[in-house]
Amino acid sequence: DGLALIAGVSADLEPLHEVDDEVWERIFRINVTGPFRLSRQVIPAMLSRGAGSIVNLASQAGLRGSVGGAAYTAAKHALIGLTRSEAYTYSARGVRINAVVPMPTRNSLDSNYGFPGGLGPLPAASLVPADLEAAAVAAPVTYLLSDDSVSVTGALRPADEGWSVG
Repeated sequence: DGLALIAGVSADLEPLHEVDDEVWERIFRINVTGPFRLSRQVIPAMLSRGAGSIVNLASQAGLRGSVGGAAYTAAKHALIGLTRSEAYTYSARGVRINAVVPMPTRNSLDSNYGFPGGLGPLPAASLVPADLEAAAVAAPVTYLLSDDSVSVTGALRPADEGWSVG
């Protein structure tokens, strides 16, 4: 059994003092509460079989504070924490939980990381491709869902063409 949680929503990359409650709650509901609830529904079946794989789609914003705006960044940090907590809890019972950590893709959120007020420096331009194809993100997701990754759990698998090392 496998579950890929490929959902994400951002706002306008607002700094914390400009984020209203409705935006905060919406972003957390989609980026954290949704994966929590779906995982909670499938984990019992995976536990009864002694096997299963869940893959969350995280974000570079979950690894650094310079990308994504306050609410989105906090939500993706929370999703990474949920991934690691689930992996720790369920690995001994045969259920693997991992996350793929992409950079923005052609089919992903529309974001302007260089807006006035600054979210911090971007990685070196040579490490940031103009557009990452969605298939480049799908490949590690399918790997982590497959039996080929049977020994992998709690991993944060980059799909970012080197962006995270910049």
